[in-house]
Amino acid sequence: AADEFNVSQSGQGIGASVVRFGIVICLPLVALADRYGRRPVMIAMAWAAPLVSALGAIAPSYVFLVGTQAIGRPLGLTLDILIAVVAVEEMPRDTRAYATGLLAVVSGIGGGIAVGSLPLADLGPTSWRLIYIIALVWLFVAIALMKWLPESDRFIKNSLQPSAPRLRLKNAFRGN
Repeated sequence: AADEFNVSQSGQGIGASVVRFGIVICLPLVALADRYGRRPVMIAMAWAAPLVSALGAIAPSYVFLVGTQAIGRPLGLTLDILIAVVAVEEMPRDTRAYATGLLAVVSGIGGGIAVGSLPLADLGPTSWRLIYIIALVWLFVAIALMKWLPESDRFIKNSLQPSAPRLRLKNAFRGN
């Protein structure tokens, strides 16, 4: 990509920094899961992360490529965070370490897919774009989540109970 867009090493470093700074997007998205539920936010991230990341394949410029990755990466990280949250919420205390280990293995498989796709970049001058198309394989996860992911029992239980701090704040504006 750097060769095709004629980007210097310092430009590449700046681009990498911008992509990593995109992490700030995660916090408000995770907060949405506290408000609307784990399931809808996880499903949205499972669709959005690979689709936004795959837009890098059609990038007309380096700025566009960096932009897609600065958004796509945190969407995927948000999904990772929510998977961990649901695992902690749903797993019995004595199986949380086991569940965390399984999540680490699955994460390693995801990293392996990314590393395994790197030889595609050497096929030709624009073949680096194929790596971004590989991100679409994660849409199968989105389909699976839509079919089989229930809402977190803990979220359901907590959403049925009124939140005392929220009620106090709400009443504070009413003059009660």
